[in-house]
Amino acid sequence: MTESPETTLLRQQMEALKYVRLMPASWDKRFILNVCYSKNPTEREVMMIERLAWKYRRQLKAELVPANNPGPMPPKPAFVEDSGP
Repeated sequence: MTESPETTLLRQQMEALKYVRLMPASWDKRFILNVCYSKNPTEREVMMIERLAWKYRRQLKAELVPANNPGPMPPKPAFVEDSGP
C-alpha cells in the first residue's frame, strides 16, 4: 500500500522537525516531540506541523518547506454543552 504524496511529505516534515534546533522547554519543542512520534496526527496537528515547517524553514531542506506562509490557525470549534437526558 502506497502513501499519498501529501502523507509522504508530512512524514518527512515530522522526521525533519525532530532534529531542528529549538529553545529549551518551548511549546514548539514539546509539541514536536509529542506529535512527531505519533502514528496518526489530527487535522489540527497536521496544520501545526505545516506552520512549524514554515517557522523553522531555514533549518529544513527546501523540499520540506511549504511554498507559502500557511497563516494563522483557524479557531477551535465552540464547545456545546450537552443538555443531558
